Amino acid sequence: MIGAMGSALGSDAAAARIARPGTGGVVSRARLFERLGASVRVTMVSAPPGSGKTVLLRSWIRAAGLADSAAWAPVERDERDPQQFWLSVLGALRQTSAGSALVRALTAAPDLDGWAIVERLLKDLAPLQDRVSGHRMIDVISLR
Repeated sequence: MIGAMGSALGSDAAAARIARPGTGGVVSRARLFERLGASVRVTMVSAPPGSGKTVLLRSWIRAAGLADSAAWAPVERDERDPQQFWLSVLGALRQTSAGSALVRALTAAPDLDGWAIVERLLKDLAPLQDRVSGHRMIDVISLR
């Protein structure tokens, strides 16, 4: 099912856990690539473990030429901490070409909640205006 959002960890820890999107071979899935590339704000890819979500997304990122603008933020099934989730997304976005210049580093703190991180992230990404598309494809957020 294709339908959307991203993951969590502290900024530095996220870098160690995030694999660069678009690496590896491309598996061409034209119909699914079309759906992923559709001009929508949010897309969700949902399927059982082992069904090829990661291969599909990495292949699409590579085929679409989005490797420098796609942020890969893996989410584990048992992750429920909004702060960790958004710190991971922030860390992944900082690894993109646009995000490295716009997204400021942030570290975990007891009084920092997920909404505060999102508000700051939106301010950081404001210069991109409508060039931001949030694709929550289980583990991807991309900037185009």
